[in-house]
Amino acid sequence: MASMIKDAVSSATGHSSSSSTEKANTDSEGHDKTKNFRLRITAGPTYDKSLQRVLAVNSPEAHPVSENVAVSLRIRDYDGLPSTSPVNVPEYFELPEHSKDTFSVAWAFTPPHDMPASNLYFGIDTGHNPIRKFGISKSLINTAFKIVKEFIDPSLSCDAGVDEPFVRGPAVAGATTTLCVGDRQGPAESEAPPTGANGVPPTGSEQQAPAHLSPNPDAASPPSRSSPPTSSPSSRKSSASTPVDLSGLVFPDPQLLTEGATSPEAQAHRKSAGLPSDPAKRRKHLNSESHRKEFILQKGRTYYFDFSNGYIDWKSYALKLPGFSVPVLKYLGGGKPPPSPGSSPQVGVERNGSAGSVESEAQSAQGQASAPPSPEGKKGGSGSHKVRFFLRDIASEEVYFVIMCTLLTGADLTQALEEDRAVNGGS
Repeated sequence: MASMIKDAVSSATGHSSSSSTEKANTDSEGHDKTKNFRLRITAGPTYDKSLQRVLAVNSPEAHPVSENVAVSLRIRDYDGLPSTSPVNVPEYFELPEHSKDTFSVAWAFTPPHDMPASNLYFGIDTGHNPIRKFGISKSLINTAFKIVKEFIDPSLSCDAGVDEPFVRGPAVAGATTTLCVGDRQGPAESEAPPTGANGVPPTGSEQQAPAHLSPNPDAASPPSRSSPPTSSPSSRKSSASTPVDLSGLVFPDPQLLTEGATSPEAQAHRKSAGLPSDPAKRRKHLNSESHRKEFILQKGRTYYFDFSNGYIDWKSYALKLPGFSVPVLKYLGGGKPPPSPGSSPQVGVERNGSAGSVESEAQSAQGQASAPPSPEGKKGGSGSHKVRFFLRDIASEEVYFVIMCTLLTGADLTQALEEDRAVNGGS
């Protein structure tokens, strides 16, 4: 299959699939351009930057977005910000089913109202058109998407020609996404859930799933890079032949991110919805629009999703599809190394404790965009760049979460490093 894809790429775009990512990440003087960038990831309930908060990558703690959604991001060999983020998550990436994955975007979603699964879409966008901004060949983008749709995920849709193109698909049918059906709050509790002063359910509640999604701004910091979370037997998959009750586990425990259900009651709901137990068969079943409309995501019931694969190389900043690789820095430019501390102008950033917002980032990037591009930069310039994961209801246009993955460079990177040192003592 790989040879077929290589031939398709070469004939359609003139782009050699054997192009070296390492070569693309080296400037004309032989310097490693990846050293000029650092990844920072934030999450929030909308695209509003003032509501985005820094997400602790590889943390054992969930990142609450709202009372209905919590997210978790795991990246293999992570070296971005915050500096306290563990480099790896062995209890996840050492599982056989994740041995080749480079990242995981997981979320626990409790619908605020009954909704057909056909409405819930997960996807990726950038907020700009890469064809116009970076001079990326439209034929390359179209060919890459054709490969993804034909060989990886037939449920996806894309329009590369619009001002803000996106790739998205039904959350319940994604080819690399698992679905675990959770428990449901009782009717009485769902109408008036008991809360504490900060809206957090009392500890000891038997309704675990809703408690996991409640905002917890005082959550403990993630373990340091030198002390990643240790693996435990509870994080491994149990035998499929043995009934398992996972209702006592806390998201993002890896067991909640495997195909199945958390309890006999949740399993009964899954079965009544006609969902096959095998993930591949479930995806095929829900690739049908009519089947997605019949599958109702219930108000008050928590559904656990895990989007994981090896198609993004986060260390080399490359998109790796079957048969060829697209080095991102080839189009973004070489970036700018961070100036020495104190030498760059300070840009006011609205802060909120250790999880400051990123409201000023656009201003900083806009200021850099007016500078002449580097020889390697082409149309990309030298500002920071981002890609965004989102979950939304395409019928109501309600957004449930936005995760912004930003490649910081230049003054943006300097400022972020200074903030990280102040908060975490990072280097």
